[in-house]
Amino acid sequence: MGKNLHIMQDNKFFADLISEIKCRGLEENNLFAIKYYQKNRNLIYINTFTSEYSNYIIIDKNYNLNEISKDFDKIIFHNLFIEDIKQLSRFQKNGKKVYWRQWTGDSFNLLNISKYISGKTFEHLYIDNVKRIIKNETLFNLFKRLFYFLIKLKYSKLYVQAKEALNKIDYAMNWYKLETDLLNKEYSTFNAEYFKFSYFKPQIKSSIDNSVTTKNKSEGFKILLGHNGHPDTNYIDAINLLYNIKKKSNKKFQVNCILSYGNKTYIEKVVSLGEKLLQESFNPITSFLSTDKYYDFVLSHDVFIFNSRRAVGADNIFKVINTGAKVFFNQNNPMYDFFTEMGVKCFTTSSLIDNYEEVFIPMKLEDRNKNISILNKDIENSLEQYNYAIEQLVY
Repeated sequence: MGKNLHIMQDNKFFADLISEIKCRGLEENNLFAIKYYQKNRNLIYINTFTSEYSNYIIIDKNYNLNEISKDFDKIIFHNLFIEDIKQLSRFQKNGKKVYWRQWTGDSFNLLNISKYISGKTFEHLYIDNVKRIIKNETLFNLFKRLFYFLIKLKYSKLYVQAKEALNKIDYAMNWYKLETDLLNKEYSTFNAEYFKFSYFKPQIKSSIDNSVTTKNKSEGFKILLGHNGHPDTNYIDAINLLYNIKKKSNKKFQVNCILSYGNKTYIEKVVSLGEKLLQESFNPITSFLSTDKYYDFVLSHDVFIFNSRRAVGADNIFKVINTGAKVFFNQNNPMYDFFTEMGVKCFTTSSLIDNYEEVFIPMKLEDRNKNISILNKDIENSLEQYNYAIEQLVY
């Protein structure tokens, strides 16, 4: 049995892993090196278990990986931020095994670094805003070329460090393999062995019945929009789509929009547009709920719209599909392909442009039960893989 160093940022998503370690009596074998969240100077999200779990230290963003890992056999990164990339690129492995729990944000940051360098993408948060200001096409193109020259200059060194860091990762863990494969295509140095691992333990399966369940009708028809307050959620397009549905339909509905974390400027923009177009039908959720209250709230909705082009909110999506709920994806979201290839019946937001009534039509009983059956089988497989991953990480 080895000694394991877990490097992570203060985050609410790792309580299950702590519980797995504690129930096995392996606290002494697993040290957590925790970075404060952003500018916080105390633990916010995981202080609920650190009072009971004493084997942890606080590290700053300029930590020295070679120094703090001397007495350990495995290094487990639960995030891979820029400071972690820099440290890992200089890391002397000396036979130590390196694991990385891939998060979508971390993966896409690495993909963007590569694409900025190769010139494969001109996607950036500020470009659209600048285009609204610089109306002259020639001036805008000059600005864009200069902007991406500076971006490339900025990320050149980090790109080299990213290649070196990814080359030192032995195992990559994620809930599905798409992001691992995407990174492998962009970085030839990334050859980590993949195994499936989610940050939540797969839950008890849903049952199949012979009636279509309905929500509490006193609450009215409820639509849940999104997962977070980052720009890649494409809330703006979704709100405009729902506004057009509201104009065409005589049916009343409430739109609850998850905005409890993300980009502050973007969140303000979404709230402003939602209240302007949807008025009293729009309800922004800007505060965190406890885990139990959050899932009770999520599962109280009739329809779920995930308009992001990125594979985010996987745990939410699995839970709602496994209740037989109706889910609409952006058709460019890899999760739409992922679920349809599994045989799951799901829908696209673009289909609502010509057929807006689809949002109000309940799932057919046979589709609902088929979805639940497919995900039940996936949960059984996921539980086996989850237990395998735990064995790899904590022993």
